[in-house]
Amino acid sequence: MYKRNDSFFKHFDFLLLDTICLIVSFFLGYLIRSSSDDFVSSNAYINILLWMIVPNILYYLLLNPYKDVLKRSRVEEFKLALKHVVINFLFTVSIMYVLKTSFLYSRLILGYTYVIYFFLSIFARIAWKSVVLKNLKNAGNDETSNILLICRFEEAEQIIYNINNSDYNRRIIKALYFVNDDEKADVAGYKVVQKQGDLYNYVVDNNIHVVFVATRLNQSENKVIKRLIEEGIEIQLYIDSVFGVEAEDIEISNIGMYNTVQLNSYVFTPRQRLYFYLKRFIDIVVSLIGCLFLAPIYLVIKLSYVFSGDHSPIMYTQKRIGLDGKPFDLYKFRSMVPNADEVLKELLKNEEYRLQWEKNQKFDDDPRITKVGKIIRKTSIDEVPQFINVLKGDMSIIGPRPLVPGELKSKNGIKLYERVKPGITGWWACNGRSDMSYEERLEHEYYYVRNCSLYLDIMCVIRTIYVVAFGKGAK
Repeated sequence: MYKRNDSFFKHFDFLLLDTICLIVSFFLGYLIRSSSDDFVSSNAYINILLWMIVPNILYYLLLNPYKDVLKRSRVEEFKLALKHVVINFLFTVSIMYVLKTSFLYSRLILGYTYVIYFFLSIFARIAWKSVVLKNLKNAGNDETSNILLICRFEEAEQIIYNINNSDYNRRIIKALYFVNDDEKADVAGYKVVQKQGDLYNYVVDNNIHVVFVATRLNQSENKVIKRLIEEGIEIQLYIDSVFGVEAEDIEISNIGMYNTVQLNSYVFTPRQRLYFYLKRFIDIVVSLIGCLFLAPIYLVIKLSYVFSGDHSPIMYTQKRIGLDGKPFDLYKFRSMVPNADEVLKELLKNEEYRLQWEKNQKFDDDPRITKVGKIIRKTSIDEVPQFINVLKGDMSIIGPRPLVPGELKSKNGIKLYERVKPGITGWWACNGRSDMSYEERLEHEYYYVRNCSLYLDIMCVIRTIYVVAFGKGAK
């Protein structure tokens, strides 16, 4: 259960434990309020209990709340347990409101349930973590593994500390070997193999189970490692140091007949991939609803332009870059003068405008924007036609801002930006919009790509409503 980091069933025991705590808390809450246990014969209370269990399962599948649970401190556990209980409570209350059944249930019972659940779940998690960690330490052979550590002298102290303080530690560092030829100094409490020629013999003769390589090796040292592999010695490579790159995901792969180590700076977890399916379903539903409002909004904007003397088409398309760098036509209501591209060329001849454009791809006070355009931009109504893009699958409701061709490269952006579909709104759009620099925009978008989840999307929606309502950062 604890070997595959991305397995759907990893930490399933904690989900089961939390669910049991919820059921017990509900029973105790009912018992405190009514001094009886007859809720088991009440269909109404059994139904609401089942609805209370549903968010626990969805929370587990979509948001991975038990990630690094064995490494979390008690303070972190307290905060996350509180978040877990609040989400469950809000979901349950929402269901009661939608089904119009709140009058059937005692508020005190629900109150007692969630208070008990909060403290009981914290206690249960901490207790179960101690059991799991104890079992992990005792798993496998009764004997611990003896390690010989190969590293640089200046890094030894930190590496030793990290190994010795791991929750999973079943390793004993028996000796060290430093690749720095000029620094073979002793380290207190540890044997240091002084010469490369002694390295092979020391490992073989002193019952060393594992050689941990935490730095790059020269050709002759690699030959020693090859001999140790032939002897059946386990070799562990610290990828970041050996290859000089950081990788969040590492796996053994192959290309043709060649065995390879596959390094990925970022990959989506199974939970995130499941979330993308749910997100697409939500996108279709929301975009269908959004398209219903397209016609009346179009009519109002068209009449507004006509009355202002502008008879040109109000819909326009522009090439943007989508998922995996594929171009698509973005739909918007026109907020600029009809010949905006020609006007832009003239504006860029002015030094002040040119510098503004090179810095942020926009102007502080863009003279191309019409009076009607200022209004629809301020209220973000110009984005409504993008529901068509969402329905077509070019975009999502939530995602990074769609960029024009060449924009990412010109701003020294990274391809990580294009790992998800662009959105009508996103983490940048709801966190300042035009009030931040271009570099800050990119960092916000990278953050979303790395951490995209249903929870983050909900936060985007809530913040976007606030931003649009108060016109924060819209220009």
